[in-house]
Amino acid sequence: MKNRTGICKSILISILIWAFFCSSPSYIYPNIYAQPDAGVIVTIITVFQRIQAAFSDFSLLKEVAFWAIFVIVFKMNNRAKEASLASVKDTKKGQVIKAVLCALLSVLYLFSESFFHSDSLDLVFGDFFTFVFAFIRGAGLFITLFYLVGEIFNFFDGGRKETSFEIVKKFDESKWTLFKVSRTLGIMWLPCLIAIYPGGYMLDTQIQLRQFFGYETFSDAHPPFNTYLVGFFVKLGNLLNNPTLGLFLCTVLQFVFILFVLSYAISYITNKVKSDLFGKFSLAFCGLLSMFYVYASTIGKDANYSCCLLMMSIMVFKIFEELNKENLSEKKIYACALSFSVFSLLASLMRHNGIYIAIPMVLLVVLWLVLKKVNLKVYSIAGGILIAGSLVYFVFIKAVFPALGVEKSSDSLIYVNMLQHTARIAQEYPEEITAEDIEIINRVSDFESFKDVYKPTTSDGIKSVTKLDANEEDVKAYKALWLRQIKKHPFVIFESSYNMTYGFFAPVAENTVNDLGEWFYESQWPEFDFHIPFFVTGIRHLYESVLAVFVKLPVIRLLHNPGLYSWVMLICLAYLLRQKKHESVIVLWPMIVSFMFYFVTPSYYGHSRYCFPLVYSAILAIGICIYSGNESRKESRKEEDV
Repeated sequence: MKNRTGICKSILISILIWAFFCSSPSYIYPNIYAQPDAGVIVTIITVFQRIQAAFSDFSLLKEVAFWAIFVIVFKMNNRAKEASLASVKDTKKGQVIKAVLCALLSVLYLFSESFFHSDSLDLVFGDFFTFVFAFIRGAGLFITLFYLVGEIFNFFDGGRKETSFEIVKKFDESKWTLFKVSRTLGIMWLPCLIAIYPGGYMLDTQIQLRQFFGYETFSDAHPPFNTYLVGFFVKLGNLLNNPTLGLFLCTVLQFVFILFVLSYAISYITNKVKSDLFGKFSLAFCGLLSMFYVYASTIGKDANYSCCLLMMSIMVFKIFEELNKENLSEKKIYACALSFSVFSLLASLMRHNGIYIAIPMVLLVVLWLVLKKVNLKVYSIAGGILIAGSLVYFVFIKAVFPALGVEKSSDSLIYVNMLQHTARIAQEYPEEITAEDIEIINRVSDFESFKDVYKPTTSDGIKSVTKLDANEEDVKAYKALWLRQIKKHPFVIFESSYNMTYGFFAPVAENTVNDLGEWFYESQWPEFDFHIPFFVTGIRHLYESVLAVFVKLPVIRLLHNPGLYSWVMLICLAYLLRQKKHESVIVLWPMIVSFMFYFVTPSYYGHSRYCFPLVYSAILAIGICIYSGNESRKESRKEEDV
């Protein structure tokens, strides 16, 4: 009887998993087959037609896939007592955390997939059939993730091989020094630096250079710190009658900074988990993915900003580790607090949203010091040092930059995303837009251009027709109109925003672009009219061709998917909470807030550089999980010995 029950259970689970992996939801759009007021027979036939459409490309491979899934599921169910759906160490609370996590990931995936195919939620809520079909697929995905996450948690715990990531005598810390790691990583990155000499730079950087050299009003629309930094080196190149050399010097500085931060992270975390395997994985990850070496050689703010966030997390982790020691070192805590303060200041100066991560993180660390009952001296000095970075930031913003002539930019960009919502409403409900509404919209944009420039996946089109010089009264009138529209169609703001960010919530939007095309060299302005030496051109073209193929390879292609790193963060956070490592929320705070930013600050739907705060901190999150598993096993053994 038990065998029959086990077989039936395995078949049901296999069907759900198979339905998720082998169906094609993009072929079952609502209302393609159904007719208005259709009878019962027509409705039944339509349902069968839509099911057939979902599996229209049925093949022998899909049939084999079902039996392969069945065998795997049946075997895993048979060894459930060892480690299948639940890790050996899972408590009831741990199971709940895992179930909630898998449910969240399943919903995010279904929503993102629907937007990927239809720019809407039609593949989830299009009609009753679509909803039922999405629910079945979601159940299959949930079960798959439950198995997968259980195995990941089991891996972090050490699984049945308790020596997998333990402290072993064979591990040699001298192999993973900062010097050796940076040397290896530098060799792996160097071909990119040479091939794209004097370094790439994006359109934003060219705008900053136009501001620096006086061709545009110098404003804080782009972080002034970045503008002055890049402008200084290009100016230095001009003084040497070689602006190209100036750009290259700036590129080298950025290259060395990013190389140092990632090498330090790999060295530090590898020595914490004491695993050569983890170190080799981290080196391969950072050394092979173009998201690291291309952006280390391309002037911009995203990679530098992400490195600063990574260092902030490492410094907080080191502070917490020191607090757990019986004889804590006050000097080490102060040094880590000072390092955190410096990197939080740099992060805030490199991107405007950095300060919104830094200040809450400082407050959380200070609160943790109180909860750990640290003595007043350490609490006061460490807290003061942590807060210092934020205070210096406001000195720059309120005093230094205005004194240098940096003007405050118009806040008109705030309503660009609001106009994106209006454009979507105009597309879905055109009959509701009145002549008076059009007049109000035209004061801040160009309504007639909406149908030509509106793109569901990015607000760049709407931004191009936004009147950034609109006066406050016009903006106020438009905001009132927007509020009326959103009250009537509240779901549109979710659809419009999610449509621009869905690629960051689930691994559905593959990034197979090497990003080397975003270079702007030709310039009408002599101060930054950069030139590529003739002998480098051939190397550049060859390198671009090789990289264009490399980023499309199966595993590499997946690792360039931004949504993957949101899942890595969520899985690691869930594991650490399961381990009752509540301080991990503070350590991973930059990743958590960066993930939350995707909901409120829509970006281009799947461009990897917007996900860099999660990508660059991925090895830290994974390393902390492994380290936590090691520590838990040590504590368990101590209890057993006692």
